[in-house]
Amino acid sequence: MVIIKGRQFTVELAETQEKQTLGLSWRQSMPREKGMLFIFPQEDYYSIWMRGMSFPLDIVWISQERRIVDIRHQVSPEPGKPENELTIYTPKSKGKYIIELNAGVASENDMQVGDYVEF
Repeated sequence: MVIIKGRQFTVELAETQEKQTLGLSWRQSMPREKGMLFIFPQEDYYSIWMRGMSFPLDIVWISQERRIVDIRHQVSPEPGKPENELTIYTPKSKGKYIIELNAGVASENDMQVGDYVEF
């Protein structure tokens, strides 16, 4: 369970390289109250792409101190684009965690850089 600004999300964990590479790829949708939490060994500039995605996401990068350090809103899939040409989304600051949520959820809940995230 992850809580941001009072909103609870049930998250799947992506704590291994294999799960992180797969992410939410090849799924058709995700319930609005769910997400995927990527857990990395240390803080760094971890990037995300939309390989195999069928629906748009909000991508939220979180520091080791559990503060939001960057948000990308409404990141859309790029169907038909060759894998080597897919857009790579990199945060402005280092993070240890990434949460992928349905597009629009971050704005609907007024998530901002600096907000605290509870696990």
